[in-house]
Amino acid sequence: MVILDANAILRYILHDNEVQAGEVIGLLERTRCLAATEVIAEVIYVLGKIYKTPRTKIVDAIQVFLSEKNVSPMQSTIVAQALAAYASTKLDFVDCILSGYQMQGYSVFTFDKKLQNYLKRIS
Repeated sequence: MVILDANAILRYILHDNEVQAGEVIGLLERTRCLAATEVIAEVIYVLGKIYKTPRTKIVDAIQVFLSEKNVSPMQSTIVAQALAAYASTKLDFVDCILSGYQMQGYSVFTFDKKLQNYLKRIS
């Protein structure tokens, strides 16, 4: 299994370098690949902050990528819950991951008021 880095996933999503995007697509056609939660967070950050991509389009792009037959996200349930929270809130994606952990029964301690309020709402 191959772990993809943020640049590989960005090339797949953006197709801004056709050669590299083609290499990623080829890899996905023949090899099982793992998408680490931290890497997904980096991709979301780059798409939002650098490329100014709207949240809904970011979520759609990540979901399309994760639906590839040879892509397996780490912590798939938490990532799915985090993507749903990211699409419906103004929280950053790492906070959304934390909310996913809480939904899985973990307790989250934070001083972040926005995150505290959201965690109370989903409890």
